[in-house]
Amino acid sequence: MSTELVEERPFDARLHKGELAAQGRCSWHGRTCQESVVASVLTRHKGGDVWHAVCRSALNTLRKG
Repeated sequence: MSTELVEERPFDARLHKGELAAQGRCSWHGRTCQESVVASVLTRHKGGDVWHAVCRSALNTLRKG
């Protein structure tokens, strides 16, 4: 099962529990990503839903499915 993009919103730090995302850093790529966060996305993988703060590259990848 691949990761499914469930919902996309403008970045909102309140949606995120992880330290990177709450700080406005890309939680999809992790600490190695230096790109600016452009959105908050709800993803589903193996039945679990998780909010991620994503950069443009991650968002484009998730949109392609």
